[in-house]
Amino acid sequence: MNTEFEAVMRSYMIRRKCKSLEQLRKKTLIGSNTTFLKKWKYPETFTAEELGEMFNYLNVPYEERFSLLGAIWGITQKG
Repeated sequence: MNTEFEAVMRSYMIRRKCKSLEQLRKKTLIGSNTTFLKKWKYPETFTAEELGEMFNYLNVPYEERFSLLGAIWGITQKG
């Protein structure tokens, strides 16, 4: 489980008044709540489109998106 991903996403959920993962799931291409929860636990399994839809819904700034993607895939930003 990627705790940095979850912490940042939950902070944006609070800001956006998104009360549950189910509400967030409904804004993605993922049909099944079970599948969404599995992907939430292992965010590297989300597709770029699924992540993009969540980021857009939660109004995550682009700089933060890059940081989250790095956290998911273990990439660090240099510079």
